[in-house]
Formats: sequence, C-alpha cells, structure tokens
Amino acid sequence: MMRLPTASPQRNALVFAAIAHGAMHLFAAYFFTIVLALERVWEMPYPDLIELWTPAALLIGLAALPMGWIADRWTRGGMIAVSFIGMGAASMVAGFMDGPGSIVLVLAAIGIFAAIYHPVGIPWVMRLAPHNPGKALAINGLFGGMGVGVAALTAGGLIDLISWRAAFIVPGAVSLLVGAVMFAMLGRGRIAEPGNNSSEDASGTSRGGMLRGALLILGTGFVGGLVYQSTQAVAPKMFEVRLEEFLGGSTAGVGAVVFAIYILAGIGQLVGGWAADRFSWKRAYLLAWCIHMPMLWFAASAGGPFLIFAVFMITVAGTGAIPAEALLFARYTPERHHGLIFGFRYVLALGSAPLAIQFIAYVLERTGEFAWIYWMLGTAGCLALVGILALPPVSRRTLSPVAATPAPAE
Repeated sequence: MMRLPTASPQRNALVFAAIAHGAMHLFAAYFFTIVLALERVWEMPYPDLIELWTPAALLIGLAALPMGWIADRWTRGGMIAVSFIGMGAASMVAGFMDGPGSIVLVLAAIGIFAAIYHPVGIPWVMRLAPHNPGKALAINGLFGGMGVGVAALTAGGLIDLISWRAAFIVPGAVSLLVGAVMFAMLGRGRIAEPGNNSSEDASGTSRGGMLRGALLILGTGFVGGLVYQSTQAVAPKMFEVRLEEFLGGSTAGVGAVVFAIYILAGIGQLVGGWAADRFSWKRAYLLAWCIHMPMLWFAASAGGPFLIFAVFMITVAGTGAIPAEALLFARYTPERHHGLIFGFRYVLALGSAPLAIQFIAYVLERTGEFAWIYWMLGTAGCLALVGILALPPVSRRTLSPVAATPAPAE
C-alpha cells in the first residue's frame, strides 16, 4: 500500500512556529476590536476600557524573560505548545466574564501565555533555517501580521453575527485544539528542536562592539515596539471615528479594514527578509525606519483613503524592519543564551505595550483626537534612526544546525 509523504520535522516546526506567531498577535490584538462592543454593552468610555488591557500588555513584556529562561533549559517546541493551550483556555474563560473587575484578571492570564512566543519562537525560527534566516523570519512575521488582521476581522464578524462573548470563546477553542495537536506531534518526534552554539562571540566583532550593538538594538526595538503597539491599539477606534461615513458605523467594517492592512502589509516582511538575506542588515534596517517616520507624521492629519494608505505604510515599514533587527541582535549576543537574552529584549520591546496604552488614553482624554499620538511617535522615530546609524559592523555567520527531536521508544 502506497504511503503519502509526510513533512519533515523541520518543516513541521516552521509551520507551528508560524501559526503560533499568528495566534500570539491575534490574542494580543482582538481586545481592541471587542472593546468597541463593550462600550455599548457595559456603557463605559473607550479610554477606560482599553486600560483593562494594561496588565496583560505589561505581562506580555515582563513574562518574556522567565519564559525565555525556561526555554533554554526545556524545549522550545514544548513552550510553544504551552502558549497555545494557555492562551486558548484563558480566552474561553474571558468570554464568560460579566464586568471589568473580573475580565481584567483573565486578560492578564492571556498576557502571560502570549509572552512565550517572541523570546522562544524567534530564535527557534532562525535556527530552523540557518542558511536563509531572513526569508524564514519574513514568512513567520507574515503570519504575525495576519494574526493582527484576523483578530480584527474575526472579532468584528463574531460580534456582529453572535456576540462579544463568541469573539473570545471561538478563537480560544481553536487555540486549545492546535496546542493539543502540537503536543501529540512533539511526543512522536515529528517536530524539530534546534541545538545551541556554545560560542560567546556571535558577531565576529569585539566584546565591546557586541555590547554596544546589543544595547542599541534594544533601544531601537523599544521605540519600534512603542510605535507598533500604539498604532495597533488605536487603529480600530481611529478608523471608526475618521472613516465613519465610509464604513457606515459597522464594527465588522472596521475589522475588515484592519484585516486588509495587516494582511497586505506582509509585503513588508517579505521584502525585509529578502533584503536581509542579500544585503547589509544595517542598511535594510535603516531603510525601513526612513519610511516609517514620515508616514507616522502623515497619518497625524490624514483622512479617508489617505489615512488607510498611511497606516498601511506604517505597518509595512514596521514589519519590514523585523528580520534585519532580529538578525542583528542575534549576532551581537551569545547563541546559547538566546532564550534568556531575547526574553530581555522583549521585556523592553513588548513592555512598551502598557506604556502605549497609557499614552493613548492620556492623549485622547486631553485632546479628543489622534493627531498628537502620531506626531509624537514620528518624533520618537528620530531616536531610532540615530541608534541604527551608530551600530557597529557585524559578520553574517551561519547559525547552529537543527536536529530533530528523537521519537520516544515504543
């Protein structure tokens, strides 16, 4: 009897890494669409409601450090499976909450499990594809952008068709199922697990240069995280206000616009990954930020189709910078501690999320509009440009090879 070919453990790992990236961003973004329904159901103002996500946003950053440390000592695949199950279970519980006092705790639990992906998944992907890491990171990042878009589309659609509770419960159930399948495949050795390189010098430059490069990437990553988290959080509400006539006041319409932007913005990931595999990582990183800054300023006063274009270009530039940024940081740091070190990186980068939430609430409470949010974010981008220009040179050394996790004895 002829047997159908099965995917390699390495390919399976890349597939689950991509799905996990999408899931993480979905669970980190869907509340900003769900909150549009909660404004009406709970009769609370928008600034107060988005602040309910602050503890979750804080934990997505702070919990990244211990999650990365655990991954260095356990398995990266196992940690990713835990994230699927944890996010799914917490999301389903959130769908049964009846007020802000109870839901804020469940949202925080989502944040803890969402914290697993970036410090664990990004180094995992780079080692799964040691010869073309830019391409692998780009495809993986494309799924992350899709997660944001699917979050808005799915949440908006489920709210209009069923209720806001379904917008929590349905994605949660799917995530639980994926996590269970992944655990089963890990147990059968069908998912690859990369090794670690014990070399302390991952960049081919001096220790002082490595330290300076790592610190500068941490700084630019924090600014990038602040921009990404702020624009992601404010986009649904800004589109609802500025595109009211165009969308007819439909929550699903808002979700569809956000979905289209984040899906199409995957072009930035693919171009950024292609450039990272062929050209200077520093040059690719710098170019992305040169697009990022003026588009932030343009979005401050744009409306109609111009606003959609501006937010689209902001997202393209932000996602396009990710492959080069991750590869630069990997080369400035010792590979065998990447879980812990990338965890620290995401404590800063994703730790910008609660700051972004408070920043948005503060500005909207005092101005009632979105212009100053984008003016200030664009100005912060000037600091990122200075940091990129100061980066030391770095070599393009190949990462560690990948070994498949052996199947258990039967």
